[in-house]
Amino acid sequence: ISFNNIVSNQSGTLFGSGSYPSFGVWKSTNNGANWEMTNVNFSASVYSLCISPIGNLFAGTAGGGVYRSTNNGVSWIQSQPYASVHTLTVTPNGYIYGHFDVSLGQTGIYRSTNNGVNWQYVGFGNNDYYMLKSNSAGHIFAGGFYGAGIYRSTNYGYNWSLVSSGIYNRMITSINFDNSDYSYAGTYYGGIYKTNISTIGIETI
Repeated sequence: ISFNNIVSNQSGTLFGSGSYPSFGVWKSTNNGANWEMTNVNFSASVYSLCISPIGNLFAGTAGGGVYRSTNNGVSWIQSQPYASVHTLTVTPNGYIYGHFDVSLGQTGIYRSTNNGVNWQYVGFGNNDYYMLKSNSAGHIFAGGFYGAGIYRSTNYGYNWSLVSSGIYNRMITSINFDNSDYSYAGTYYGGIYKTNISTIGIETI
């Protein structure tokens, strides 16, 4: 099975996004030794997963938008239809961000402030900045795949600034943070980059 994303909840249950040849969300309750489908009726190809602070599970699909589960995948509700969702990330205050590739509408980064019920476009109206990740302060980082660097928003997506000095035109494939909020960027054939300061330590005013 092709897994695009793996996340875990506070109890240690692992969830994997299956996209081929077996679609849907898979679950492991024994540290990955065994896996089972969360719901056999949920047969969408899943690109991305995230878990909100209150434990709700969100799945971004290929062409089916975002699905939400409040019971660890036993049942799912479609909370945003008609989009391919490349990545999902959630901030400590529960805001959810995703990159939506919309066939009839505005492609870009969207935000939900009410547990996925409604979504609002917040920027980047192209297909490039779809690697999203939040640090512990709720800052959103968006990585461009076609050598366009990394942008950061410190105000919930209203404004963005380029923060990729030193990466030198790399294709960003993943972004993550350690316990001190140093950021790491994985690139396509370009290695791994790390920030030289914590992403919450110093801010330009």
